[in-house]
Amino acid sequence: MAYGREIKEIEQKAELLLGNYTVEQAYQDFSLKFGNVNLVEFDEMLIQSGRLRIQHGKKNGAVIYPRLLNRLNFLRGILERSTKPLSSRKIHTEFKAMHIVHGFKNYPGVRRIHSLLSETPGIFYFGKSTFGLEKHLHVNCTHWPTLVREFEGCLRQNQKPTSTNEFLKFHREWGDELTAQELADILRQVGGLTDLGRQLFALPEWRLSKREKIVDIIRQALTSASTPLSEEHLIEAVTHRRSAFIQTFAGYLEKIPEMFRYGGGYCGLTPPSENIYE
Repeated sequence: MAYGREIKEIEQKAELLLGNYTVEQAYQDFSLKFGNVNLVEFDEMLIQSGRLRIQHGKKNGAVIYPRLLNRLNFLRGILERSTKPLSSRKIHTEFKAMHIVHGFKNYPGVRRIHSLLSETPGIFYFGKSTFGLEKHLHVNCTHWPTLVREFEGCLRQNQKPTSTNEFLKFHREWGDELTAQELADILRQVGGLTDLGRQLFALPEWRLSKREKIVDIIRQALTSASTPLSEEHLIEAVTHRRSAFIQTFAGYLEKIPEMFRYGGGYCGLTPPSENIYE
């Protein structure tokens, strides 16, 4: 006779009470559902299920463990117990320690933990490899609708995709602790805007499906110009279409190998037929 549902319930309870749920306790909780079996038979049935591991110890007796932990629940549990956001490295350290203590041999590395946290709904990114839950956010969820409306108003005023970093520069009333990454996750949680990645958002009616790359915008501006353009003109061409961190603009220019500097802050594309080194 199969006892799949009962085994799953035991598995869930063993994970919830990790390291503190014994075979004797499970027998008391579920023996009636398993029919007329004794404790030894019950222990054997748990092992044969393939989903549970029994660890015998002197102190607590035979303790039931799930063979595989629900990693996402485990990660949430670590954050639930914390009063502040935690770095992915700190979370990994606690995650690894708990696995070793309870006899689990396989556990993911820091990068995988970071990816799991990034991909899990309800876990928010605070920047600088730090994650937390809704309770750790610097803006209470009751204020999210107002925050989203203000961001949407900023998009309509700018008439271009705007980054959360740019928004916060001009809306410091939301506090100095609110990060661009934290705001981006709030906007994703609420929904209604087009997420272009890298904390860049747009209005749905603009029908944008992906983020315009700064290098592509510069290349388009140079291609359509009949004469060399100043760096100021190129910056204006970029900021007219999307948010950009101007302090790193020179680095974007270096990513265009076909671009030629004419001096005086002017740039252009080298004609294919011309070898500038001759």
